[in-house]
Amino acid sequence: MLQASVSMKRKVLGLWVPVPCIKDFGSCDFDDLCTYAMPPKGGCVPLLEEHDIPCHCPIERGNFTLPAGQFRVPGTRWAGILAGNYKGTIKFSHRDQQLACYTATFTLD
Repeated sequence: MLQASVSMKRKVLGLWVPVPCIKDFGSCDFDDLCTYAMPPKGGCVPLLEEHDIPCHCPIERGNFTLPAGQFRVPGTRWAGILAGNYKGTIKFSHRDQQLACYTATFTLD
């Protein structure tokens, strides 16, 4: 099983405040990411396909880069509340052995 642990913070009044896990958004743990988030064969997100980033388990060892850019997120009635600057870290592990760690920053407008 591929496990993932997400730690996310949001900048509020100049301070980085932890974001709780709410409906799988925020600082959440996922016990089996392959079952939860990986689509069946042939169903990769176009952005990942364009940059040859795998989206099916098992993920082969390698270096993958997703360039900085803008991504359109579906609208929500909570858009005004969610708007802001975020930073996060996601750690992937298998059988208590850390496999990868990624850090990202992003802004929701």
